[in-house]
Amino acid sequence: MKTFTRTLVLFLVAMTSLMSHATADGCIAGICGKVKNQSSWQLRTTDNPNCAWDATTTRKCDNKCNIWNWSCSGATGCGKVVNCKQLYLSPGFTTGGNGKDIDAFTYADREYFYAGKMRTRGVWSKFNTLTTIVCKDHGGYPCCGPEGGRYGCTP
Repeated sequence: MKTFTRTLVLFLVAMTSLMSHATADGCIAGICGKVKNQSSWQLRTTDNPNCAWDATTTRKCDNKCNIWNWSCSGATGCGKVVNCKQLYLSPGFTTGGNGKDIDAFTYADREYFYAGKMRTRGVWSKFNTLTTIVCKDHGGYPCCGPEGGRYGCTP
């Protein structure tokens, strides 16, 4: 009985640690959303969509993100405009991972491919915390999709 109780306590402590970690920064068991910009164009990311409006210099949640797939996973989406903090990501750079969870991205000045469709510039695409998104050049447009997966881009 002591072994069972000890095992149960250790399990509960581990689960509590994982749950508090997930809620603190959006990562799940240390895995965080990431974006790799291997395209020729600058894109934008956000690590806190739907944050409370806050214009302080430390949080800077004073932008808006129009996220086409806010609450559903279908290709058409269920859009929502939310408060967010927008971060720039230059070509050749990566953001996210290592304790920083990136939740969505967009190209503000050009259309881009994601989830098998052309997306309107400035409209954000949200993705799963366990995902790394890679954006590459394709037919004169950025083409984005999950690392190691199919991008679904057409010229």
